[in-house]
Amino acid sequence: MELIDIVDENGNFTGVVMDKEEAHDKNLLHNEVAFLLSMKKKSIT
Repeated sequence: MELIDIVDENGNFTGVVMDKEEAHDKNLLHNEVAFLLSMKKKSIT
């Protein structure tokens, strides 16, 4: 279970905290950050 803060359409906290899956089922807004790291291999010549 992952608890998240629900926000309004302006990004303001509403004071509601619920399970992330339930928030998605109800199409409620919440803040989220994603990070992708990609590294290239150096070729040895």
